[in-house]
Amino acid sequence: LAGMEMMGKSVVVVQYGERNALLGEALRARGARVEELCLYEWLLPEDVGPLRALVKDVTGGRVDAVAFTSQVQARHLFQVAAGLGQAPELAAALNNHTVVASIGPTCTAALRRFGVEPQVVPEHPKMGHLIVALAQHQEEHGLRSGRLFATVA
Repeated sequence: LAGMEMMGKSVVVVQYGERNALLGEALRARGARVEELCLYEWLLPEDVGPLRALVKDVTGGRVDAVAFTSQVQARHLFQVAAGLGQAPELAAALNNHTVVASIGPTCTAALRRFGVEPQVVPEHPKMGHLIVALAQHQEEHGLRSGRLFATVA
């Protein structure tokens, strides 16, 4: 959009489950009149028991790798961890004891906002590439193939 004139233009942004505040702000900064539509919203599942168990397993050192396939997964996992009073412990465990795989730049940015630096980010933000990159990382680092969790949205 850099080459497009935005001053005074009306722009409708259809959100994708979670508001992209940066996009709206960037368009407004360039003079656009922005209307944002959110057709659906990602919410925590009714039963957060599996997420609580994952937080406890990660902080307890019982998880070798976690694959995040969307930014909302990171948000939900840390929301549950905060409810348990374990958000700092979760970030520390993910940075120090668990291999973190992130599907792409948006997901990686969300993890970084929670203080987590993913060790595995595939060249292409696709599920197959993520799994291959994680498997290669595990093999290259001589890590045992233990329990792999993908967080629940």
